[in-house]
Formats: sequence, structure tokens, C-alpha cells
Amino acid sequence: MKYETRQKIYYYHKKYLQPKRKELQRTHVPNEPWDYLIILDACRYDTFQKYNTIEGELTKSYSMGSNTKDFAMNNFSDEKYDDIVYVTGNPWIERTVKDQFHKIVSLWKYGWDKRWDTVNPGETTEAGIKTIHSHPKKRVIIHYLQPHFPCVVEHVDAFINTHAATIWQDVSEGRIKRDHAYMAYCINLINVLPFVERVIGEVDNGSRIVITADHGNLFGEFLFPLPIRGYAHPIDSTHLNLITVPWLVIEK
Repeated sequence: MKYETRQKIYYYHKKYLQPKRKELQRTHVPNEPWDYLIILDACRYDTFQKYNTIEGELTKSYSMGSNTKDFAMNNFSDEKYDDIVYVTGNPWIERTVKDQFHKIVSLWKYGWDKRWDTVNPGETTEAGIKTIHSHPKKRVIIHYLQPHFPCVVEHVDAFINTHAATIWQDVSEGRIKRDHAYMAYCINLINVLPFVERVIGEVDNGSRIVITADHGNLFGEFLFPLPIRGYAHPIDSTHLNLITVPWLVIEK
């Protein structure tokens, strides 16, 4: 099936067929108790549960968006959060909720890695630690772009070109195997976790840290009730693998 045809079916499914999920209690992130919130972009709950190495209390959370734009709008557009500094490599935060925080540290403006076509986790970690120390009386959100593609691991990049603009088209049309794409995604998650641990090591004792995601990611799951597979993170979708995200609480 051609990519353009699939996108039209996504729209029809979203508007007319997908489950409403009214029974799920979505998490309004700023109202939850945390001092530091670490967001892993596009991180599925099931994948995090399998590969996470960071100790804490893990539960499921249901995101208010199936992509970053929806996540930002549904969580932060309702009021001004002057107690929050938001560190992010994702451009959608500034594009959608620019004036809602005490400050946004937009790493994509100066920390974009042209080699990987993303903001690498080291850049996000250093900016996050710097912000924690320079704003000790603020809540801080640190938004990593991983495990969202591209994968920033050398041997994986040599095997599968995850920074190609056509990555999901290539997967959906069979030029890249779904299993190979998912493997690269898992490795990207495993790779970012030690950077997250560095951030946790820098916060004061007595702090409450939460690790979560803005949304999940589809790797060919069927979009009920249609016999068509979904990929990446379509806008306004209620597929459970898109809105079910980790909520790992660490009491330091």
C-alpha cells in the first residue's frame, strides 16, 4: 500500500472508527507531584518495562497526546506554569506552548547534531544538569529526543538508516523490516538510559524524579477495526501503544 493512501486511511480511522478511550484516566503532567520530570520521546511502556535499568516504582500512564504537539497542547496550554523550566531538543514544545513556562531551553536551536540529524543525549544531559543547578527553586522538565528515531548508535546506523526522512514509509512498504526498525528503537532506548542516570545523580536528596514519555510509537500494529497497520505516531490516535507510556517514580 502506498504511503499517501495509508495517510488518508489514518485520517478516516481517526475521525470515524477509532475507539474513544473515554474510560482511560489521562495524566495531566503538570498537576502530578514531581520535582524533575524526564521525558523520553516516543517511548512505549512495554519497551521501557523490558529494558529499563533504573530503580524506581513503575506504573502505566496514559498520555494526553499521540504525538508531541498534542502532548504539549493538552498538558500545558491551559495556564502559565511559571514554576517550570523546560529543557528540550524537540521543536514542537516552543512551537505550540512557547509562553507557558518560566523558561524554555530550546536545544534544537544550538545543539542540533548534523551527523545524527537530532539532538544527541549527551547535549540534553549537559543542558539539563546545568539548568538543575541554575534554577534550584524551579521544577525542571528534561525532554530527550530518544528513543525517537534517528538512532544515535554507530553500529545500528551502519545497518539501518534511521535518520532518513522516509524511514516509516520504507518500513510500511517493506523496504525495511519491522523487526529491524524495532531493534534499532530498543537500542536507542538502552543507549539513552545511562544519560538519564547521570541527571538523576545530580539532583538533591529528597527530590522526586519521574521518567515518562510524551507518547508511544507504532511498529505495524493493526488499527482496529481496519486490517491496516499503523506506524510511528499518527496525530490524534487513541491506539493503546501510542498513549500508554511509562511513569517511573524515583524518590531520592
